[in-house]
Amino acid sequence: MATAVAILRGEATGGSGGTRYQIASISKQFAAVSALMLAGRGALRVDEPITRWFPDAPDTWRTITLHHLLTHTSGLGHWADIPGFVPAEAMDL
Repeated sequence: MATAVAILRGEATGGSGGTRYQIASISKQFAAVSALMLAGRGALRVDEPITRWFPDAPDTWRTITLHHLLTHTSGLGHWADIPGFVPAEAMDL
């Protein structure tokens, strides 16, 4: 437990308050709940195409909705399988 607290405080070796960690699938549940809470408040609709938020997305993504992303039925593969995709560039690191 002390190690986790040290990491969160930025006191662990190699980490700081601005350090980004790849936390795998842990955040998926939080993102899904957040999206559904926003939908419940009327701030967004899960049946809207994701191009609302990603207007420069490829044409093949035009029919993908937030519901598809939340239910893993969009047909999109893993980000590592996208040719030329560099995560650090996408995250503006």
